[in-house]
Amino acid sequence: MKKFLIVLSVLILVGISATPTKAYSQYYTIDFTIKDILGFPIPGATIEVVGTSISVTSDFWGEATLRIQPAYWNENLKVRISMIGFKTVEYSYNDLVGKTHIDVKLEDEIPLFLKIYQKFIQLFK
Repeated sequence: MKKFLIVLSVLILVGISATPTKAYSQYYTIDFTIKDILGFPIPGATIEVVGTSISVTSDFWGEATLRIQPAYWNENLKVRISMIGFKTVEYSYNDLVGKTHIDVKLEDEIPLFLKIYQKFIQLFK
């Protein structure tokens, strides 16, 4: 009987330690892919929950995963995506509800044709 209780205790302890914590699974997770208007990935773009310290940065392929705590998941939620040289994009709570992945296209601050024109002018200076 004593061996049975020891085995049962070990099984219960192993079962408890193998159970994932609910704290991690309660986060709302959204994957982002950030690209420019030509479809090239933008590494280093900042994705932040406005008004909080929650933010992530896109990797070399322009991908990032944002985990939002339930306390911030409400109608006041705004997510801002920004990068130097690109226009900032903002998503509201209604834009994010029910989505697990968002493809973001960031537009240049200076339109592409102006950049080409500037380079063209520099050639003839």
